Amino acid sequence: MTNYLNTENQDNLLFKQFQGVVQANINTGTALVQYSSEQRKALNNIFNNSIFSNTVPKDLSNNYWVVNLDNSGAVAASTWVGSGGINQTVGQMQNIGKYVIPGTNGDLTFYKQVYLEPVAATNQAWYCRDPSSVNPTSFSTDNNLLKDSIPFLYNDGEPSVYTPLVFYNSGGLSWSTQQQNVPNSLNWVFDSASGVLQFYQTDTILNGLNIDKTGVDSSGNPEEGKRPRISFIKYTGPKGAAGGGGGGISDASYNELVQDICANYLAIQDLSNNITTDASLNKYFIDIPAAPTDGSGSSIPGESSIVLTWLNPIQIRAAFDFYQNIDNLYPGIQSQISLADNLQDRMNYVPFHRNLKLQFRAVDPSAADPPPVDWPNLPSTTTYPWTDVSNADISGSSPDISGVLFKDINYTKFSITGGSGTYTQDLSVNKYFNTDGLPTGKIFQFRIAQTNLGYVNKSIPVDNT
Repeated sequence: MTNYLNTENQDNLLFKQFQGVVQANINTGTALVQYSSEQRKALNNIFNNSIFSNTVPKDLSNNYWVVNLDNSGAVAASTWVGSGGINQTVGQMQNIGKYVIPGTNGDLTFYKQVYLEPVAATNQAWYCRDPSSVNPTSFSTDNNLLKDSIPFLYNDGEPSVYTPLVFYNSGGLSWSTQQQNVPNSLNWVFDSASGVLQFYQTDTILNGLNIDKTGVDSSGNPEEGKRPRISFIKYTGPKGAAGGGGGGISDASYNELVQDICANYLAIQDLSNNITTDASLNKYFIDIPAAPTDGSGSSIPGESSIVLTWLNPIQIRAAFDFYQNIDNLYPGIQSQISLADNLQDRMNYVPFHRNLKLQFRAVDPSAADPPPVDWPNLPSTTTYPWTDVSNADISGSSPDISGVLFKDINYTKFSITGGSGTYTQDLSVNKYFNTDGLPTGKIFQFRIAQTNLGYVNKSIPVDNT
């Protein structure tokens, strides 16, 4: 007997579903009926528990792109802890490294270098059962930690924002990454909806890259070096749309709009119910900026140098060019058109950040009355005042263009060489270099802030002018 649920009919069914029509005419050896000849619609169901209630931002500050968060030492990678029993899941055998992306109200979380386990008895499909779930050993993809990941082309203008990083053990537990679509190697694809990492490759090649479903120890638990790893961003906010009725605007769109714009200045009217709700643009153009986060500092062995890193508050590109005054920040920059255009474009992000403030204060460790070890906020009369180092030349400008530290700077290196002071900012990589600008033989405290021209209590300008 012929099986008519064959490849031809399966392909025809998928294409007709894509076009939104029912496959009522099935080819049983007579003739293939094209989608345009079908007479009945077939619309896809959208389940309430699969709807993201809050909007996923298309743009993120480049500090929060997957590749940059993965490279950041401020975000710890997942670590293998080994087996504490028999037949544990991979999720239970690791401390999962994650980071809630600032400015998203907990709706987006970055996961760093998570170890995976096979979905089935093959090397071609991998996921990670969530160790924090009610049933951490469930094989359902509803229990998959990678589920609800953001697709890599959600931002198709800048794919690096959300593109996941896939790692394999290149030897001795040294983990290497590989891009998508390398036919003679991993040849990976990530199904972000189900959270399954797929390798379109043979077992032989995958085993040669230390990806092996049979890699277990004597207790039946997985071996660290025999599984792939992945870094990704997923949606971790609320799900579901509120019930409809009355022809109104649903919570999934209208309430999110109101909440996102905020509270007091712009009147939005729901014409269907004649209800006026106040909302505002405060946080985008009026409030003082949020503070940078995840600041860290370290000295460099063998050098008289201190390196500081931090993550700046998240910004998104405005829909129009509201900022047109780049020459106020960098006098003379209009003579260098390409540089001026680039920086002015980068200023048109909200919430608005005008420039970065970087300051230090120093104390002699042998002083008779040093400040407390934890250096709390000291009064303005303290003998250890703040010194501002928030101006620098722009690398690559000719002639030199000087001005405030650009808002996107997220790294600084202070070096002592015994020469004259030089201060430069490389805006291609958002780094600031201060050479011989610190006193020697001191201990230091640093502080960093984003500024705008807003006021605190209507009297104190927050940019410290």
